[in-house]
Amino acid sequence: MAAGKRRFNLGWRAYRRLLRRWGAQMPLRDRLQLGSLAAWLSLFEGMQNAAFKARKDSISLAAPVFIVGNWRSGTTLLHELMCLDSRFAFASTGACMYPQYFLFDPAARGDEAPLRVKRPMDDMFVTASSPQEDEFALLCLGAPSPYEAFLFPSDLASLVRNSSLEHLPAAEQAEWEQIFIGFLRAVGIGAGGKRLLLKSPTHSFRIAVLKRLFPEARFLHIVRNPVHVYASMIRMLREMTALYGIGSLATDDEIADAALHTIPATESAIGQAAASLEIGRYHQLKFEALIDDPGGTVAAVYEGLHLGDAGEMRRIVDEEMSRWGRRGNAPPVLSPAERLRIAQHCGAIMDKYGYRN
Repeated sequence: MAAGKRRFNLGWRAYRRLLRRWGAQMPLRDRLQLGSLAAWLSLFEGMQNAAFKARKDSISLAAPVFIVGNWRSGTTLLHELMCLDSRFAFASTGACMYPQYFLFDPAARGDEAPLRVKRPMDDMFVTASSPQEDEFALLCLGAPSPYEAFLFPSDLASLVRNSSLEHLPAAEQAEWEQIFIGFLRAVGIGAGGKRLLLKSPTHSFRIAVLKRLFPEARFLHIVRNPVHVYASMIRMLREMTALYGIGSLATDDEIADAALHTIPATESAIGQAAASLEIGRYHQLKFEALIDDPGGTVAAVYEGLHLGDAGEMRRIVDEEMSRWGRRGNAPPVLSPAERLRIAQHCGAIMDKYGYRN
């Protein structure tokens, strides 16, 4: 791989999936490096599965809470704030980035002195013990994942389609479910029976499947001004594909088109699925409200999803946000042409949530 490139910890199943689909675009050096790493990781994965099988099989995954919403809409901030509640458990960065062996490794679990790393798309820091997006674990474990596009950016246009499971053959859907549940049970081993709090924008397209798998699940939907989402998503896609890309990088126009297609598609998928959710199973909030009144907004989440008393969390969240400040709310620098395209693609969202002015 080129100097400066990062790599995901792709196990053998993930490597074989990439090879079948993208082998012609993978230089020999990359295939050899990824294949060697995949073989070792899958050895560790087999050892972890064997060592912890009985404990994983005994884990109950009742009523997890899923945070959904557009990429760059505030899902990470909301996730980190709510994970301050000791009543929740979550998938850590170590678990998501090293899913094949994190149960063996104190450093991957975050039990040892953490290394703080700044995320490539913003100023937020993560450690091995920080809450993380479980989609990275699914990618590494070989589940069908839209995050293959970070490695092969020519596939950015399929981000929406590949987030959904509906287009997959029945066997691949079953494989995805098996990998996902297996990973969550592994996370649950250290959870002490706590409710899991999970977040990934990709789950916005899987609510029907998640509802079937977890009949008592809750869904928390955060929305943000599409102008801000677009500008931040452009940076995310550019940074992630530059860091992890094996195939040719996407052009600025391709990245912009992917963002403009993804924003309304994500909102539409959540809206359609939310219509079938009972009261107390779905709650919506705005990023701007979370910034302006963090404690009050989180308290409304607890009430809306029947998550218990939020009295102490109001104080904790307000204190945390006083340190975080009001970053992320400054108007993005966009050209008039870009603002016009956003209005054309996302006008319904702007009207629905009052973002026109």
